[in-house]
Amino acid sequence: MDRRGKKIAFAVVLVALAPILFVTGGSIVGVVFSGVAILTFGWIMSRPAGRQLIGNECRYCDGLITLEYEAEVCQECQAGLHARCVEAHRTKVHRASKEVR
Repeated sequence: MDRRGKKIAFAVVLVALAPILFVTGGSIVGVVFSGVAILTFGWIMSRPAGRQLIGNECRYCDGLITLEYEAEVCQECQAGLHARCVEAHRTKVHRASKEVR
């Protein structure tokens, strides 16, 4: 997030916390709890949505990708791969395509 985005987010949090402060009668615990909840929600919503690779076939070995931690995306062609297949895929597919050019 750039500086301008951070300033906007801070302003939104302040505007959102003002009514909470009023409703809770100035209770700092309620305001802190609400502020943490708002910031957490904002952080979760600002994260880029990941690509769903579980259940897809690896483009290199044709094996099923079953766990999140074993899945990776090729940076050049966006293919879904097993983490163990990434280097072999890059070597076989992308080096060969660069040699043809």
